[in-house]
Amino acid sequence: MWWSAWDWFYRWNREDGGEIVGAEDCFPTVEDSMMIFYIPYITGTSQEDCELNVLPETLGNGGGLGYCMYLIGVSPNPDIWNDDGNLDSLVDEGILVDKSGDGSYDCGKGKVYRASNPYVYGWAWDYVAMWNGHGDYYYDGVNTGFTKTLNDKHDGVMNEYRDTRNDEFPNGWR
Repeated sequence: MWWSAWDWFYRWNREDGGEIVGAEDCFPTVEDSMMIFYIPYITGTSQEDCELNVLPETLGNGGGLGYCMYLIGVSPNPDIWNDDGNLDSLVDEGILVDKSGDGSYDCGKGKVYRASNPYVYGWAWDYVAMWNGHGDYYYDGVNTGFTKTLNDKHDGVMNEYRDTRNDEFPNGWR
């Protein structure tokens, strides 16, 4: 996976020290995470092998089944935050790829979470978005950039601040 971001964080153990065994163990989340991926890393030869051999042995030995990856400062296509948004653009952009063809069977399902109703601030969001192919770094009056596009979708405590910034700086990032 190649994706421009200014911070990534991995968690291999829960906060209480136990192993990560499912997507629910990725919470509570790392502060300011835009997206969270639960990635299983245990494989077998088939579903039967996983259920009868691999998973019981791994869990019996106190092992984990996956890890959590937190993306902080990443700029996916802002359309995933639309009311009808989905993660298809991550597949289209090659961020999520099919792992088929290596002869192994995943003994778990990966899971992707996105921040709900995010609000972002600062020039770096647009800079990273430029590298990810989601607009230009500079606001030109036509291309609104990642920051403005995402923040226009926001509906929450930052609305008043967002609207004030938009009135004061209509031609720049906010």
